Amino acid sequence: MGKQTKKRKKPGPKPKLPSEKLDMEEVRKLGALGLTDTEIGEWFGLTERTINRYKKDPVFMSALKKGKMEADANVKRALYRRAIGYSHPAVYISVYEGKAKKTPYEKHYPPETLACIFWLKNREPENWKDRHEYDVDKGTKSALLELMDKIREGG
Repeated sequence: MGKQTKKRKKPGPKPKLPSEKLDMEEVRKLGALGLTDTEIGEWFGLTERTINRYKKDPVFMSALKKGKMEADANVKRALYRRAIGYSHPAVYISVYEGKAKKTPYEKHYPPETLACIFWLKNREPENWKDRHEYDVDKGTKSALLELMDKIREGG
C-alpha cells in the first residue's frame, strides 16, 4: 500500500479585525454612555467573550478605552459638583387664572456631605480613611495594659 497524503486545505481569507467589522465611533459612544462590555456585546449581537477577544485589536481597544474614560470623567465631574454644590438656570412654570407663566430662576444644590467624604476618601486615603493603625512597641503596650488594669481596679 502506498503512503496516503492528506490534502491540505487552502487558507481562506484572512479574518477581519474587529476594527474592520464594527464602527469604532459607535464603540466609543457606547463606552461613553457607561455600558459594560456585556452590554456593548449585546448591542452588536456578540458575547462578552467575543468582546474580550476583540480587545486584542489595538484600534478596538483604543476606541473602547476612550469611551469608558469619557464616562468616568463625567461621573467624576458630577461627583465633584455634588461635593462642592452648584447652581444652574431653571424655569418655574405656574398657572394663574388659567394662563401658564414661566419664571426663570437660579436652582441651587448645596454641597453634599456624603459626596465630600467619598471624594476625599478616594483622593486622599492616607488622610481620610476610617481606620488608622498605630505601631506600638512592647514597652508602650505593657504600660498601657498596666494602666488599663489600674483603671479597671478603680484606682
